[in-house]
Amino acid sequence: MSVSMRDPSRTLLFGGVAFAAALAGAGFYLFFANVPERGAAAQQMASAAPPQKIDSAEINRMIQERNAYAPKPGEGALRNAKAEMMRARDEKASAELAAGMVADVSVEADARRMAEVAPLPPPAPAPAAAADMAAPAMAPATEDEAYTAIRNRVAQSEASEPKEEGERMFRNGLYPEALAYWRQKAEAGDGWAAYRLGVELLDGKPNVVTRDVVEGAKYMLQAAKSNEPKAQFEMGSLYEYGTGVPADLATASEWYRKAAERGLPQAQYNYATMLESGDGVLADPVEALMYYTLASEQGFASPPVDQMGRVDHNAPTALDHLRVTMDPKEVREAEERAAAFDPIQD
Repeated sequence: MSVSMRDPSRTLLFGGVAFAAALAGAGFYLFFANVPERGAAAQQMASAAPPQKIDSAEINRMIQERNAYAPKPGEGALRNAKAEMMRARDEKASAELAAGMVADVSVEADARRMAEVAPLPPPAPAPAAAADMAAPAMAPATEDEAYTAIRNRVAQSEASEPKEEGERMFRNGLYPEALAYWRQKAEAGDGWAAYRLGVELLDGKPNVVTRDVVEGAKYMLQAAKSNEPKAQFEMGSLYEYGTGVPADLATASEWYRKAAERGLPQAQYNYATMLESGDGVLADPVEALMYYTLASEQGFASPPVDQMGRVDHNAPTALDHLRVTMDPKEVREAEERAAAFDPIQD
């Protein structure tokens, strides 16, 4: 007697196919359901809030907060020197331990730890010049002597810091304070303050001050009229290139001349180029060679370039080029003028 029965393998097969179809349908739905409609990304970007702008008051506040924590001159050097000496001490202690000098190292380490807690000795006075010449410099024998020597060098460096209050503030990152100080002093007639304020206004350094060539030229002119040579040179450049003032080679040559007569080498060189070419002033090769010579004696000379304007160390400088085109008598006269030159002392 036969009995009709279902094949279990067929049931499993149909179940697996149905399960796979369900998974495929779910994946198809999830994939295409997350695809944005055309133009949806652009709509999202258009509806997004614009980036928040930082106003000038907030920027000034951030700058002031940064300046409040600006390190003072010398602190970094002392901190680095101390860290370096501690590292060298630890390396030395490790080497001595490896050599079996445990007891000596422990005593030395304890003594040094006590020395670090104790106040540092005051800087030693600088030796006299005769003593320096009589005996060679000796290397510090101990760590305390080395640290004292570093403190002395830092103290000398701080002693060479500018005495002018505005310059000290500027070097410490207190830019708004320095500019305000110079502006106040310039309004009171201080030529140097007017020069420094003019420099910063003409430069327009980022995070310092917005560039204003017209106002910068105004303060620079004030400083130049007070016979500040650097300001006179700057006025020559401003008039030569028409920055903040109308371009005028004759006026430029006059300001270069004033600064050159006061011994400023860059002004002497620029004025010499104008005397050689006759730009803005009557050509005078003898006077040009004199000022070329004076500038060169102070280390200010043109780079050696060829006729195409390319740097060539074998090419003559402007001084050498002019010298070979002149009569030997004129060259001697220019050299005599240079030897007798006495800068104006205001």
